[in-house]
Amino acid sequence: MGWNIHNEAFFRRSNFVNRLKLRGSYGSTGSLNIPAYSAQSRYNFGVGTSYYSELGAALISLGNEFLSWQNVYKANAGIDAVLWKERLDLRFDVYRENTKNALTQLTLAPSAGFSSFSENLGEIQNTGVEFSARFKILENRQQGLLWSVNVNGFSNKNILKKISNKLKASNDKLDGDNEDQVVPNMLLKEGEAINTIYAVRSLGVDPATGSEVFLTKDGIKTYAWNAADKVATGISQPKWNGNFGTNLLLLKGFEMNLIFNYQAGGQLYNQTLINRVESVDPRFNVDRRAYDLGWSGPGDVSPYTRIRPGAPATKLTSRFVQDDNNLVLTSASFGYNFYRSRVLKRLGFRSLQLTAITNDLFRLSSIEIERGTDNPFARTYSLSIRAGF
Repeated sequence: MGWNIHNEAFFRRSNFVNRLKLRGSYGSTGSLNIPAYSAQSRYNFGVGTSYYSELGAALISLGNEFLSWQNVYKANAGIDAVLWKERLDLRFDVYRENTKNALTQLTLAPSAGFSSFSENLGEIQNTGVEFSARFKILENRQQGLLWSVNVNGFSNKNILKKISNKLKASNDKLDGDNEDQVVPNMLLKEGEAINTIYAVRSLGVDPATGSEVFLTKDGIKTYAWNAADKVATGISQPKWNGNFGTNLLLLKGFEMNLIFNYQAGGQLYNQTLINRVESVDPRFNVDRRAYDLGWSGPGDVSPYTRIRPGAPATKLTSRFVQDDNNLVLTSASFGYNFYRSRVLKRLGFRSLQLTAITNDLFRLSSIEIERGTDNPFARTYSLSIRAGF
């Protein structure tokens, strides 16, 4: 449903407001992103062998006969505006989305013979805002001059309103039984976000002993790590995420396009500091921070515990939950169009354009992390030539 206010008789037209529209919608949809036959246990008959003239069957997928359809109910309201002789284009949306009988994959123990099976998670609520804006700083169509800037972003918050009894039982087991936990695991708790990071709260490294000091759920200081003391210490999803950039077209045919990506407000469990600095064997090659920053004796103030051969692995702790804010130049392109060249026409070309493109030209981040050799930070360069005859 929409209302074009600028078409109403009472709306006084002006050069400032060229278009103004209010929008709203509400609806319910299902989901097709579900593995086929998730509700059914399936078997495979071994036609190559038989036993007393009978074929044997092997279970190949574990079904859930109580599985039900996922339904999504979404309400949305927004506004579109074109202002100042179409130089400024604005769009803003707010929404609330409730997902009932949300589907998820439950992980099973290896002894079960299957890695996971489908289960109805419960009810999830998503609320958020989205916006976009584009502004033409300079525009002269006759001379082929255009310079514009744009920005967009979104913020989404999800909350588990209700979870099934099976998931509650699974969470209770994961919450208290893993006494050797060194990395975060997924826990689903009512009233919290799906991507919440759960860890035992840390007060840092004791200068006197070099051991980490923890807080229990009741706020009591202790040197003993306990999985039952895990609490919400951050959310891996950023509060704000989006892009901004600029596009420039000059009179002589030069073109430039820059696209930046930003994210802010989320947290990350910095496993790099554990793997490369704290939980290392100093008899081998290690990050120099292991020597410069590790606790070495009474009275030494350090963000890391004592580093020594055979030291126990660092347990899951809020000491390594850090704010994850970053800015990346995701794409940069530079080009030149020879469409006004007389030499070009003499050579028989109708048009000729050269474009150079690169990605991830620079990255600013509040966290120093590694992605390893399996998924390294990659930067590519390309040069394209487009000709018309």
